[in-house]
Amino acid sequence: MRVLPDWLASLTALTTLRAGYLKLKRLPDSLGNLTALTTLDLSANRLKRLPDSLGNLTALTTLNLAGNGLRVLPDWMGNLTALTNLNIGNVTPPPEDLPRYKMTMRFNYPTAFPDWLGNLTAITTLGLAGVNLQALPDWLANMSALTSLDLADNGLGTLPEWMGNLTALTSLDLGRNGLGTLPEWMGNLTALTSLDLVGNRLETLPESLGNLTALKWLDVRGVDPYWRS
Repeated sequence: MRVLPDWLASLTALTTLRAGYLKLKRLPDSLGNLTALTTLDLSANRLKRLPDSLGNLTALTTLNLAGNGLRVLPDWMGNLTALTNLNIGNVTPPPEDLPRYKMTMRFNYPTAFPDWLGNLTAITTLGLAGVNLQALPDWLANMSALTSLDLADNGLGTLPEWMGNLTALTSLDLGRNGLGTLPEWMGNLTALTSLDLVGNRLETLPESLGNLTALKWLDVRGVDPYWRS
């Protein structure tokens, strides 16, 4: 399926629409009529832009746009203040499927991450995997409700000190970045139950990680050359 059918707009009672992995290149403006939607999954399509009518979907609590071809995040997204789960990153396939996915998938590489994203303070789950971040935007510091943050597959060499204030985090994925050291403040994130550091260049781990006594999952494996090929 390359195009969503027109009759979809008549299903005004819909609260959940999952339309991922369909190779969609565009969305009909009429999708904005589905104002009862609370969950919209458009992941792994080929969407380079999003229609302004989606700004009408102010009841959305979950929006998954991962793995499209987005270069610009439209300003109307700043009106979706009910969002608790937002994924504007990319889909990370298992290693054995990587060659095939590289040939068929599109990737989100926004040219900017606007400050209005910091107004979406209800977000508890945020996906920013593989969006070519070299540094974290300051607006992330406003998201004190975050419990899950995916920053895997970026180019982060250092982490800002304000991340130590995101003390509600229970899951943090920093896998496959360029981290050589970890700051001592990571020991402040005592609610963490999952910490993924796989595929970095860590020489040592800070003593403060011993404070993370709630951890159930810790991955500190080194760089796998397969992922750097």
